[in-house]
Amino acid sequence: MSSMSLPRYLGLSLTTLALAALTGCISCNTRMPYQPMPGRIEVGISKAGAFALRRASDCDQLEEQLRAREAVILARSLEANREWALEIVRDPDSHCTDPVSMSIPFWYYGAPQEDMAAAEGGASEYTTTNNQVAGVDEADLIKNDGQHIYMVAGGELLILEAWPADDTRVIARTSVDGQPRRLLVTGDRAVVFSAIGDPNGCLDPNGAGWTSYYYYGHPEQHGWSGFKLQMRVFDIHDRTSPRLERVVDVSGELLAARLIDDTVHSVVSFPDAANSGLLVWPAGLPVNPCDQPVSVEEIEDAFDALAREHDVELPRTTIVDYLPGMRDRDFVDGEEVGSQEQLLTQCEGFFAPEDGGTSGYVSVLSFPAADDATLSATTVLGNSGQVYASADSVYIATMGFENIDEYGWGSGELTAIHKFSLGQHGAPSTYRGSGQVQGRLINTFAMDEHQGALRVATTVGFMESNNLFVLQESLEDEGLEVVGQITGLAANEDIRAVRFDGDRGFVVTFKKTDPLFTFDLSDPYQPRVLGELKIPGYSTYMHFMDANHLLTIGFDADDQGSFAWFQGVMLQIFDVTEMEAPTLMHKEIIGTRGSQSDATANHLAFNYFAARGLLALPMAICEGTEGGGSYGTEMSFSGLLVYRVSVEDGFARIGGVDHGAGETDCNTWWTDPNTAVKRSIFMEDYVYSLSSGKLKVNHIADLGRELVGLSLPEINEEEPVPYCFNGYYYD
Repeated sequence: MSSMSLPRYLGLSLTTLALAALTGCISCNTRMPYQPMPGRIEVGISKAGAFALRRASDCDQLEEQLRAREAVILARSLEANREWALEIVRDPDSHCTDPVSMSIPFWYYGAPQEDMAAAEGGASEYTTTNNQVAGVDEADLIKNDGQHIYMVAGGELLILEAWPADDTRVIARTSVDGQPRRLLVTGDRAVVFSAIGDPNGCLDPNGAGWTSYYYYGHPEQHGWSGFKLQMRVFDIHDRTSPRLERVVDVSGELLAARLIDDTVHSVVSFPDAANSGLLVWPAGLPVNPCDQPVSVEEIEDAFDALAREHDVELPRTTIVDYLPGMRDRDFVDGEEVGSQEQLLTQCEGFFAPEDGGTSGYVSVLSFPAADDATLSATTVLGNSGQVYASADSVYIATMGFENIDEYGWGSGELTAIHKFSLGQHGAPSTYRGSGQVQGRLINTFAMDEHQGALRVATTVGFMESNNLFVLQESLEDEGLEVVGQITGLAANEDIRAVRFDGDRGFVVTFKKTDPLFTFDLSDPYQPRVLGELKIPGYSTYMHFMDANHLLTIGFDADDQGSFAWFQGVMLQIFDVTEMEAPTLMHKEIIGTRGSQSDATANHLAFNYFAARGLLALPMAICEGTEGGGSYGTEMSFSGLLVYRVSVEDGFARIGGVDHGAGETDCNTWWTDPNTAVKRSIFMEDYVYSLSSGKLKVNHIADLGRELVGLSLPEINEEEPVPYCFNGYYYD
């Protein structure tokens, strides 16, 4: 039970909403195998649109509702675990041959959640973070202002004097608690996002990580791992001596963070909407019945006793056992001078779906980085998911299912989308409405806002069909309404890349060829397909070189008739001047099957320097394959590859900066790249390449000669945690 009393709210202006999770996941600590849809679903507005919510009248009503939902979750989880254990005992020969998968019940509810007490003089031209939306800065592990480089690695915030390039050096190293993974820099403030503590939860494969059928998404969007978020604000007016000003601890995990003007907006996922701390696996029962046999009678008795314990303990829970909390501390000269501790919400701010189904919280936390204004929060009750932010709004898309059985198994993918208007200068965000569409999103680029309309591209089933929806705020209720749609696009394929630009849209689908579709979105009520270009292979990321040319990265493919093998990394330039007839202008194939680049799965690793026509890509090049499904046998290069790129002449390889292979090999699936180099920066004619433990500076005219080589702490990778059960972890 939480020791936190119902809070002093300290004047916080908080709006909190409870939204339908639309998911088959019983809790964010659940391991549930993904289920393909049984057949084709006809997509239509009747299965997509806004849905209504109901405001809680007071804390008593909300507490009763949360406790009732907890009772349902506990009962389902308890019985599913009971059946799982009995099935093993009754037929051990069939179920004890795969100890990794069979050592974890489908519906383990998890351990109790931890209680929260609760540039003048720089380069003239340079690259910064490759943000999806101009003016909306995305948190990353490295930042650059043309004179200084800021980065998080190991347990430190590092600041480098990076200009002149050949005198690059570390000028400040500041220890940070936990595992610092992302940062934002604005003026004289740096905000560092760290993962705190040991994981006590489990990865949820039905959360945002499963953005496409069997494909994991951006590492920023993984499911709950059990770490807690800590945000540290540093005064970096003196770059050589950062001073800690503020620490915010939150009982959730970072999904995404954006900086708009001077305000930091963090999207945080909390593991369980109902979190009584009551487990659904008896403490005296072996974790793995395969390792320590037990009888049917022992299993039945243990689960019956646990059910009776639930009957006694559940009525004792209070609302503070269910709601997420935070702690906000101020510092002067390294000493804590003030602390505020509270839940994130007031009861009357909750809005609940009529059916009450849910499995987690997602909050938008906002505060101005440059002062000590109170942090504001807006919370929805629902799963973690993809996050898209424009200059004015943030959208959170969570995946669920249309048809849910009594155990939470589902089919017929749905995506719920929640919209918030972002407050300025730390003002709280405002909930604007929710809607739902059929299918799932490949990543955050599948969403885009233009003139108040949200465009969303989705895939239905396993290579069944694809859709494009346009949603607007409903005039009749607080919801997002589907006002336009294109459905049944590219049957028997799935989406691999999406990019929107004003009134235009671009979607790449794939099964054996790469259809690049172009869309006219000028009329939100009547979106139209304008053109289609079929070529071998597929793109995974599209970047605008200018208004009429797309620079893409993806993979070549080897046609096998009914399918195609992915091959080497492929760069392409498309001319989309004539939207009805897009054309391929230039193509470059790098290596063979097994070659990889972090830029194929993470746009933050893609570095295009438009001012000088340069492209830098983390790359591991594999050679020596026999083609088809055969992977390369020799890694011929591992490091940063640099090209000169132009619409007229295409791709001209300048050379590469070698960083060594590290843990990279040639047997890598296309969705899971792990190149040695993670990020790069251009400053005028110099390129800076960052790998885990190393920063190199080279001139583009002589990439083989290292001007500066700095040994740095290893980067904290955001690896999915292993599944866990009663404190035991299984790789």
